[in-house]
Amino acid sequence: MSAGLCTFQIGPYACALDVSLVREVMRPRLVTPVPKAPEGVVGLLSVRGRIITAYDLGPRLGLTARGDEPARFGILIDSDTAPLCLMVDAIGEVGHPDADRMEPPPASLDARVRPYIEAAYRGPRSLFLVLAAEALAP
Repeated sequence: MSAGLCTFQIGPYACALDVSLVREVMRPRLVTPVPKAPEGVVGLLSVRGRIITAYDLGPRLGLTARGDEPARFGILIDSDTAPLCLMVDAIGEVGHPDADRMEPPPASLDARVRPYIEAAYRGPRSLFLVLAAEALAP
């Protein structure tokens, strides 16, 4: 994990992602739906001439799909296969966590969510679920 975390909100979950993976944070643009796309794929968007898959992590976190409800922000990340835009409800901060505040995922975490969480970070006001980057790509 890098020295920093980018924090954000997806539904009721306070989440974080290794900041070294984040290319940019943006307001969502026009997302073109893709018929018969896998669950969680919201559609495609163009970012400076590149076509990027917009993805809703809600279903992987046990939440209902966003559907037509627009996300407030997109986090453009580099994955192993291709750039990807995670649609999120709110953006937090970039922080530099103390190593002693990193913990294993909580035992009470829903079993459907556990494969997508690599750690938990006990922040000053919230427990952030640190997403496992390799599990994000659809």
